[in-house]
Amino acid sequence: MPSQVRALRTRAQLLLAAAAEFDEHGFLGTRLVDIAARASVTRGSLYFHFSSKAHIAAALAEQQYARWGEYIPQRRREGYSGVELLMLFAHDLATGFRDDVASRAAMRLIKEAPQIDAPLPTPFRTWVEVVRDLLAEAQRAGEVAQHCAIDDAAWVVVASVFGVQEIGDQLEQRQNICERLDSLWLYILPGLGVSGAEGYVDRVAAAA
Repeated sequence: MPSQVRALRTRAQLLLAAAAEFDEHGFLGTRLVDIAARASVTRGSLYFHFSSKAHIAAALAEQQYARWGEYIPQRRREGYSGVELLMLFAHDLATGFRDDVASRAAMRLIKEAPQIDAPLPTPFRTWVEVVRDLLAEAQRAGEVAQHCAIDDAAWVVVASVFGVQEIGDQLEQRQNICERLDSLWLYILPGLGVSGAEGYVDRVAAAA
């Protein structure tokens, strides 16, 4: 195996192992020796790729931040826009936190950022902007009412979606996250002036 390919594979192994450790133990509770052991690599190999635990945390958060950024372009390629695209974006984020250890670990690290001596991305500001753009698109298409204050609505939508995710984590280990999101949209969509909320929920459930 070429050395560059081997190095990339080892780095990926380390990030996956780190994700599992950070998800289970948080930043302060994770040890480099445990990351190396879980990845089945030596401490020397770990230090070849990452200079510190904070460096690993930042790399993992940045990698996942980039992956979150792929959700909307992928759904657009599938033909979705406006309100349905907004709902699918929320669905993809929520099920990622349910099913993907790297998503869970990255979000935990971002919330623990004050404990980490490295810059981490701040996705919530970006997500509010993304949701605002999707609401504006839906408003131009006549899906969202013209009187809707989309700046305020974007903040409310992001806060609501992540409230569902956080409470679902605490009370249900995220197992009912899709059903909880469906219920959320049945309340939020009419407030945005969207007609036929039940139809949107049904279509998105089928697409998801």
